[in-house]
Formats: sequence, structure tokens, C-alpha cells
Amino acid sequence: MNEDSSSLEAIDPIAEEPRRGRLTRAGLGRLSRRLALPAATAVAAASALIAATLLPLPSVAQEPAELDVAPVPTTQQLVCPGPLLRLSDQSGQDASATLALGQTELRSATSASELEQTALGEQAHATVLTAPPESGSDDAPLVAGLESQSVADGDYAGYSAAPCTPPSSESWLVGGATGLGRTTLLVLDNPTEVTASVTLEFYGDQGPVSAPGTGGILVPSGERRVFALAAFVPEIAAPVVHVLSRGGLVSASLQQSVVRGLEPGGTDIVPPTAAPAARVELPGIRITDPDAIGERIGAEGYEDLQTVVRVLAPGNAAVPVRVQVVPQDPEVDGAEFELVLEPGEVSELPLDELVRGSYLVRLEADAPVVAAARVSQVEGDYPELAWVTATAPLADTALVPVAPGATPRLHVANPGSEEATALLVDAEGEERELSVPAGGSITLPVDEGEHRLENAAGLRAVVTYAGEGARAAAAVQPPAPTSGAVTIVR
Repeated sequence: MNEDSSSLEAIDPIAEEPRRGRLTRAGLGRLSRRLALPAATAVAAASALIAATLLPLPSVAQEPAELDVAPVPTTQQLVCPGPLLRLSDQSGQDASATLALGQTELRSATSASELEQTALGEQAHATVLTAPPESGSDDAPLVAGLESQSVADGDYAGYSAAPCTPPSSESWLVGGATGLGRTTLLVLDNPTEVTASVTLEFYGDQGPVSAPGTGGILVPSGERRVFALAAFVPEIAAPVVHVLSRGGLVSASLQQSVVRGLEPGGTDIVPPTAAPAARVELPGIRITDPDAIGERIGAEGYEDLQTVVRVLAPGNAAVPVRVQVVPQDPEVDGAEFELVLEPGEVSELPLDELVRGSYLVRLEADAPVVAAARVSQVEGDYPELAWVTATAPLADTALVPVAPGATPRLHVANPGSEEATALLVDAEGEERELSVPAGGSITLPVDEGEHRLENAAGLRAVVTYAGEGARAAAAVQPPAPTSGAVTIVR
């Protein structure tokens, strides 16, 4: 090839194409190698990521620390309501003053090594029982009290017995009346160190009752407030009072007295009934003179001698309820009936044709209800009455102090499905074994003084009195609620 041919070849457009972006086989190889490196890297990274999700990774975990804290047992405190009161001074003029009608007999019992008794309020009508915790013990001490009183002061004549009860933020009082010749006082005691702000809610046979002055009632620390129930709800034959307290806690009760014309009609102190529940037990319905009651009950003003169960469904819906009247004597026929309670309306269920003896009344409802029973007698110079409140389930050990009174009896009910065996021990250590039938109750005489009921978990108990001119009932109180151990997780 000559020189000219070489020059032409050098400027051949095809030979110059690589400089203008055309890829030769060598260029393609170099480009492929450059692209292959990041692609391979990406594939490797993706493969590593997939592998990381499939392979177990090392983990670091720490179990939460748990700390069991057992609260220190607290001092146990009960309030004994003291004697019956009258809203007046000695001259009968000052309705803002409270006059005590005599004195009570108090019997108490405790598992603590010491029990302090102090007066509450300036007029010292109530008594506070205080049992401090035992040194080195993890359990709160047991404490119980029961007081009784006979009174004969003009229109006030009768006998009453009432348990000492713990202060609470909520109480239900089922009893009393504010109609003609019926006087009922509401008593609020505050044994705590904080002023209590109390709200009252009232119910009657027509439903909830609105009344002025029922909110923000202040009960100072260590003081008592007493009100005539008629000032809130006049002319109510069957009241129920719901007591709510904020700040300090209060012990609430009712005091009822009856006069028919010139004849005294009895007195009683009504402690709080058991909290609303779907199953309510009322042991200790003691019928002593049914024929005499039947003869007097038809006279004007004597209608409330009839034995009744007062019951309220405090919710917002109608509540079906089944009522059982269970006699202690197996030879006596019981009774059973059903009804529907209207929400917020108080009902009184008459218990007719009960023969002499002791009965247990049981209510089984579709929603929580509160209840108490009123029993009467006409033996003696004047009629008498007693309110039997619903009872709360007892713990394994229950203290049963018995105050002085006519023929005291202990009624023990067993709501369980199997026979229960309990042990009653008196102050001298004498023991009596009690066999309580399933779904039934027993009654036995007890002496004045201290008693202890063992193996009593789930049972209910009431102390009753009956005699000439004397009638009363006092539920045996379970231990005050205490705090259990708490597990703190952090």
C-alpha cells in the first residue's frame, strides 16, 4: 500500500468512529466490566439483607424487676353510735340541740393487746374503738363492739341494740319513717383526722326524692352532725338513704322512734345494711307473738306492725328478684315468690302468716339491691320494733360481743351449697360446734360477754334480743377491709 492509501485509511470515517461514541468489541468488554462491579455489589448487599432477615440475630433482653410490697397493718377503728337522741334541750325548746336519752351498755372484743375507747364530739355521745396493730404482726387486729340501751322517757320508750361500725365513704341506710308519729334522725360521725364532705341521696316508694341541702354537708374531724330526716323527706313511709363522703370517712346511722297517739311505739338504731349485691341474706327474722300482732295490725296507725322486707334496686333498670323465706324449723313451711323491682323505687314486701320461730329471708336478683327487714312485737306495755339489716360475709374468724338484753340469740346463716361446721368459743374458752345446713340457718342462745366464731368464712350472723318491751337485732360485722400485698414491676 502507498502513502496515499495509508493517509486515506487513517481518515477513514469508519476507522474514526470509536472516537465519536461507537463501541468496539474492546469497548464493550471494558464497559461490561465497569457495570458488572456495582451490580455485583448491589446483589451481594441484597443477598446479605435477605440473609439477615432469615438468620437469628443476637438479642439483648432484661427481665423487668419485680418488688413485692406488703403494706403495714393499719390501726382499726369503729364507731359506736351511742344513746338514743332527741332534737331539743332539757326544756324541749332548742331543736338545734341534741339531748341524749340515757346511756348505753357497750361490750367490745379485740385480738389486739390493747383497745382504746374515746368519746367523739363535744357532747361525747358516740364512742370510738381504736385497736393499734401488733408489733411484728403482718395482720390487722380484729375489733368488734355491740351496745344496747333501754329507754323510758315520755314518748320515747323501747330497747335498741346496734353494732359498732367502721367509717366509710359510702353507706346505705334502709329503715325509719317520717310520717305521722314517726321520728327518724340521721346521724353522721367522723372519727378521722380530715373533714368529711357528705352528699345524701334519698329514695321513696315513688322513686328518687329531690331535697334541698343534701350536698356539701361538712362533718368536721372528730365531730358529729345530727339531722331530722323529715327536714329532707317529710311524710315518707319507707325511706332509703344513700350516704356518700369525700375527704374524711363517716359512720352513718338512723335512729327511729314511734308514737301512736299517746302510746309509745318502740325505738331502734339502724346501722348501714350490707352493700348492694345480687344475693342478699337476712337471717334473724324472729317472730315472737304473731297472733297478738294480727289482732292489732288492723287498727288505725298500727299498719307498720306488719313484718316486711324493705328493698331497693338503685340502678337504672327494672330488676327481677326471687324471694325465699326459709324457716329454721324443718316442720314449718317456707315461702317463695318472685317480683320485679322498678328502678329507684322502694318496695316493702309483706311477710304474712309467719308462725312463731326464726326465719332466714334470701333475695336473689338480676342486679344489685339493698334490703332490710322490720319486725315488731306487742308483748308488754307498748309495741316494739327492730330493723334487721342485711349481713356481709364473715371472714374465717369473727368476734361476737354480746351486750346486755332480753334473751339474746345468735343466728348463723349458710348461703353455701354444702353444710358448714363452725366453732363458737366464749370468753372462758368453752367451745360449741355449730352445724349450719346448706342454704339454711341455726339459732342458739348466747350469754352476755365476748365470743369468737371460728371457721366462719362466708357465713352470716346476727345477734337478736326479744322480751317484754324489748326488741332488737344487730348484724355481726366482718373485719374492716385492709390492703393486701402489691407487686410493683419496674
